[in-house]
Amino acid sequence: MKLKHLLYISLGMAISLFTACTDNEFAESGTHYIEEGIPVSVDLKYGVEESRQATRSAQDATVEQTVNRLFAIAFYADGSISGYGAYDAVNNAEGQGTINDFPMHSGANQQIFIVANPGTGMGTLTMDQLVAFAVGNGTLDDFKQLYSAFNDTDNIGTNVERMSFLMFGQMVNQSGTSAMNVETDGTISNYSKAVELERVDARITFKIKVQSDASHQDMTFIPRYYQVNNIPAGTYLYPQENDYVDAGYQNMKDETVSITKNFDGTETDNMYFEFYLLENRLQPTQTLSMSMIESGGQYWDNSSSTPTVQNLYALREKRQAINEGQNFDKPGQEYELGDYIYAPKNGAYVIFSGTLTYRNENNDMVYANTSYTVHLGSTGNSIDNGSTWYNEEDLVNNYDTERNTHYTYTVTLTGVNSIQVEVENDREKRPGVEGDVVVAQGEVEDLDAHYGRVLFTLTRGEILAGLSWAIRTPFQQGIKVFNRENYLVDGNIPADESSLADREALKTGISLNDYKWVQFVINAEANRNRNWNEGISAGVVPDDEFAKYPGHEAYDGGTEQTAAPAFGGNGYHYEGSGWSNNGYYSEDVVMYDVNQLLNHLYMEANKSDSEIFHLNGRQSPSDDASVAITAFIDEYVYIYDPTQVFYRPPMSEDVPENDLVSLWKKVVNGENRLLHICKEGAEYSPDGNSSWANSVMTFSQRPIYTFYNPNASGITTAWGTESKNETGKLEVGAPSLSSQHSNTMDNGRENTLNIIPSGWSDELKWSAVLNRDGDAFGKLKSGYNNIWYACLGRNRDLNGDDIVQEDEIRWYLASIDQLTDLWIGEEAVPNAKLYDESLYVSGNRIERSHVASSSYYNGAASNPWVIWAEEGASRGDKNASQGSNGSGSKYDYRCVRNLGIGLENIDESPEDYATVSTSSWNGRYQEQIIEVSDLSSEARRAYTSGYLPANSERSYNNRPYQKFAVIINNLYPTSGATTRWNVYYENEEEYTPCPAGYRIPNQRELMLLYTRIPSLFNSDTDYMTKTEFSFKDYAPYTTEADQHGERIGFSYAGGNLYLISSKAKNNYGQLVDNIPVVRVRCVRDVAGN
Repeated sequence: MKLKHLLYISLGMAISLFTACTDNEFAESGTHYIEEGIPVSVDLKYGVEESRQATRSAQDATVEQTVNRLFAIAFYADGSISGYGAYDAVNNAEGQGTINDFPMHSGANQQIFIVANPGTGMGTLTMDQLVAFAVGNGTLDDFKQLYSAFNDTDNIGTNVERMSFLMFGQMVNQSGTSAMNVETDGTISNYSKAVELERVDARITFKIKVQSDASHQDMTFIPRYYQVNNIPAGTYLYPQENDYVDAGYQNMKDETVSITKNFDGTETDNMYFEFYLLENRLQPTQTLSMSMIESGGQYWDNSSSTPTVQNLYALREKRQAINEGQNFDKPGQEYELGDYIYAPKNGAYVIFSGTLTYRNENNDMVYANTSYTVHLGSTGNSIDNGSTWYNEEDLVNNYDTERNTHYTYTVTLTGVNSIQVEVENDREKRPGVEGDVVVAQGEVEDLDAHYGRVLFTLTRGEILAGLSWAIRTPFQQGIKVFNRENYLVDGNIPADESSLADREALKTGISLNDYKWVQFVINAEANRNRNWNEGISAGVVPDDEFAKYPGHEAYDGGTEQTAAPAFGGNGYHYEGSGWSNNGYYSEDVVMYDVNQLLNHLYMEANKSDSEIFHLNGRQSPSDDASVAITAFIDEYVYIYDPTQVFYRPPMSEDVPENDLVSLWKKVVNGENRLLHICKEGAEYSPDGNSSWANSVMTFSQRPIYTFYNPNASGITTAWGTESKNETGKLEVGAPSLSSQHSNTMDNGRENTLNIIPSGWSDELKWSAVLNRDGDAFGKLKSGYNNIWYACLGRNRDLNGDDIVQEDEIRWYLASIDQLTDLWIGEEAVPNAKLYDESLYVSGNRIERSHVASSSYYNGAASNPWVIWAEEGASRGDKNASQGSNGSGSKYDYRCVRNLGIGLENIDESPEDYATVSTSSWNGRYQEQIIEVSDLSSEARRAYTSGYLPANSERSYNNRPYQKFAVIINNLYPTSGATTRWNVYYENEEEYTPCPAGYRIPNQRELMLLYTRIPSLFNSDTDYMTKTEFSFKDYAPYTTEADQHGERIGFSYAGGNLYLISSKAKNNYGQLVDNIPVVRVRCVRDVAGN
């Protein structure tokens, strides 16, 4: 490619340089003299090194080598400017080209530089600034101090991503000499190669592998997220030496923020993530040496004549032990972790987290929620050093991340022995590995974020041996260790619990308080009334059935200021209102938390005549006899801070607004919260960051996932989603819903409340809808087995009266606009996608899957709006989609929940994450701006001032930037639609319909436009999206090509986003061209906060 479009030339500078020519000065160039200052035109060749295949976060080779703009500058030997040129609209995707007729002046020993893509990427260094530098007669020394910092310092999550790349290169000859001799005829006598443009970024790839052995069988790792800390916030244009910093550093995780990024690949044989980082070259805080792990060194154990660490490399993550000798709440903890001892204070490092599972040598299942810390640097093995690199001092002391370098870190997980060793003795095999390890000799229940139930048993023998319990939540972690001494009175265990009720050792304090989210009913202690209609016999709840939730008053969790009692409260049951409504239970039922449960069970297990232990269906004193327990798991929503308040009931009316707003932000999209019932011996590592427990029962609850940005200070309300569908796909059904509430496109809760009958004598009973057989959690009874009642199973009869009330419906069926927003924010909720490719894509074939909403299409509950999830965002009515749905008449659905909104506010919808404002750009065009800074950074992309690269609906480039503008006073081309979709898609740079600085929107940007500014669209125009269809080469689309040709990409017309068919049959049954001619709503990214 040749450049002939010179955008800026300084006339003032040209005159001053031409005047200098009359001085007739000469510059020496080694063997001859060159007359200096003669105006010449020079051809400058440039090239960009290729990269490799794209991922969701990293760009493909075309994008990494694309040059949108160029700035070239030359300096005389004395450091003054010899010439410069600024070139816009280059748009070279080939990675090589020529700047023709570059204006400069003759002279020896000149230095020539090229800058690519100033202002088009993440940095603040713009073309205007470079031109101003040249016009202001800057010097070479000044040029070497030019700096580019992040445009958006608040968007830490996107500051490791790129849409285009700032590059820098200097002309050198084959021998590496940068002093160039420019002759008076415009030739460069000692120049023979192109200027190599280097990206100022490094590309970082992490590959995660697992390695099984005899002690770690069937090992799997399920990745959750990664974080990058000490992200350099800027870089010099000209490469500098070590230990420089101007713009500071950013962290994804610190005391004030926690931003997580998703893995790019999660399959077992393809686990990886990639990101970009500006160069960061720092010296270690302390230097590692081999003498440290040799005899007499500080990491040498004389008793075993071995080092206390595996190798020097492991010490890179070692941190100071601080606060030793304090009293910690975690058994086994001796100190806390401080700063890194050897790694530099601002050395970049990665934390990645996931769940490691395997079977140990005893065939027990081991579950480890682990996190790994890896400092970056030019470490690692090569052909020269082989496998000994981890003890080579030059390598283990290197923490550099250099520009234009692709680093690949391969991490092989071989088990959790390092965690176990860290817990069980003081020898650290691998600092930087942390986690909670559970050896499951019982059940591990994986629970979603909504209310749930679990039926399980414990044997008398397990209880008599002593059971401890442990928690790990966003607020607290700790273990309550069993101690038989706590139950003794005069050396014996009393028969009556009341004599121990005030014993403080059996209670818990505020420092270990976040365990009340699971409550328990012992089936044998819950007596039911007979209910002929439901087929329920009088008597205790059978061991193979779920107990019904008795109402929150059955649990005594203390008050806001006082701790919960040691053995539970007085219990409660709803008594009913007459002979026809006697209530579900015949007497009070006590509901326990885990501390109360284990205290109570231990006392009962010591009674030979206890009635709660059964063997073969009969009461038994045997150690093999078991007690059946129904666990009720609360939704993963906090209405009080457990570090400040002991307890607040779930139907509290006076929840402080600050708690409603602040607490959801602390827990969404976070870690699973865990409660373990475990055997004696559970304890923590000396640093308190890892735990080891032999569990007989574990409750692991996933968080609510939301695409809202919890770190946005201005957002107070939101909504979130569950992550899995326990019932599977269901019929839509044709229920006769009430009309006491409106049916809307955007408020799913208001829509769902219509399942409650409106008649004064009518009521909907929980026991009529939900199945309570032990193997039927989440299943619905006949007559209610459809999407409309499915979300009722995610809720709970909180007051225990068996009647569904509005304030008990917290989880509801999503509306059509909410399903659409789930697509826009999909990358922020990878565990809750509407279309799970791992389920529906196999080889070169996909299964279509449609998702039903709670919004009526034509006023009927039997025909709601649905999303065509395989296409991402396309939508229509159920009746029209059923023939194309992979499961026919059965549809997927999604239950969601409001956050930060009181339950009494039925008509209130959460705040919109997208806001619209009016603006003008330099007064040239009338614009409206859509801002989505309240959308998670995972669902946004980095800034670009150029055209979008080619993208499909599921690619990184099909995300919005945090703020973009649309021209509202013109539709382009202004003369009308004459060009087909595929022409613009394939050749936007050549056939661009938009004014300079604007471009064609991608699919998600257009969705935001037609949902937020619908007045910009009319029904008789096809509107272009620069997004193709990712599954166009998959069956059934390929096998249906004889009906409609290729399904190439997306357009919007007549109020519907649709998938274009390249062909269509005419009235004679012949396939004819069908690609639409389109017009464009032109957009641009808006830089700055």
